[in-house]
Amino acid sequence: MNAIQPLTIENFASLARSGSATRVYIREYTPTDGGGWFVDVDHLDSRQTTKLHTERGSLRVFRTADAAIKAVKEAGFSRSIVQSSAAVPDVAEPSTNEAGDAMGGLVRMDARRQRVAVDAATELEVLARLLPRLVPDDGENSHESHYAVRGVAGRVLRLASVLLSSLSDESEATVHLEDVLNIDCGQG
Repeated sequence: MNAIQPLTIENFASLARSGSATRVYIREYTPTDGGGWFVDVDHLDSRQTTKLHTERGSLRVFRTADAAIKAVKEAGFSRSIVQSSAAVPDVAEPSTNEAGDAMGGLVRMDARRQRVAVDAATELEVLARLLPRLVPDDGENSHESHYAVRGVAGRVLRLASVLLSSLSDESEATVHLEDVLNIDCGQG
């Protein structure tokens, strides 16, 4: 039986190109070990570790989260990248919006809670892609039903995209995400 091999940047690039790398987390490396950031990859190859390693087999630690994100993108990964900090507590804290109105308990997310949210958004995306297949336009069903289901699926897919972007893409403008939620602006 073959031992699990360290995931190198070259192997990660191959997984990214083939679509076998499904999600990437940029995680804070504990400061007691020198600090920095490491890459944790959800992928489909059970023969390799989930954490990115150097060619020599040690954990690849980046000085900054931006450097880790750059390496992941340069390797060809184009899906959502989730950055999480071990220092962020998993507690609710009251907040207000720009008008000063109470918004209830906004939650700061630790890595575990963030993973749950990303997993939920990913599942919504998968379900939205599956939904139109359940009502095929094959003559037995009316065109109206098929296109209505496709419309709902498209909206769910778009909302899943907003959720993923709001969790993991700081470069995505909040006003753009709000526009997608506002149905008057179209599907986004």
